[in-house]
Amino acid sequence: MPEKENVIIIGRVAELKEITTMNGARMAVFFLQNQAGKAEVVVFPETYEASGGAIQEGRNVFVHGKGNRGDGTHPLIIASKVATIELLEKLLSIPS
Repeated sequence: MPEKENVIIIGRVAELKEITTMNGARMAVFFLQNQAGKAEVVVFPETYEASGGAIQEGRNVFVHGKGNRGDGTHPLIIASKVATIELLEKLLSIPS
């Protein structure tokens, strides 16, 4: 994955770790898995709050953010938006 490039990816949330920062805000780190493999996703507090509970273990989500090479094992995405697939379909008016 090219360094700091905008990425849009859909996959299943796995290995979710919800974190409370030192100032009491909540954030999350998880792996997003799909047929292409998996990427680590970091969701900082502002984005976490805006996700409206979309980030849940086993749920399929849409992630938009900045990607980079990560630790060399898995790409890393710093999320700017996280939404459920259902919300994405509704926003795009895609019939189920």
